[in-house]
Amino acid sequence: MTPSLIIAVDGPAASGKGSIASRLAAHYGLPHLDTGLLYRATGLKVLAAGDDLATPRPRRGRPGASRRAT
Repeated sequence: MTPSLIIAVDGPAASGKGSIASRLAAHYGLPHLDTGLLYRATGLKVLAAGDDLATPRPRRGRPGASRRAT
């Protein structure tokens, strides 16, 4: 089995994380997962649905999880 390489880049906002991550991915031939883009897309979807980002909603159970009878 070939070992895989995973690189995580962390740092404060606007510190160049995305730039360095893109360059590292290109250099090593790795896929690049832009989590900032995922967070922004999720926020946009929530806002488009008319929900408020500042108001937490109750968590739903895991799909397929049974619920206890009370």
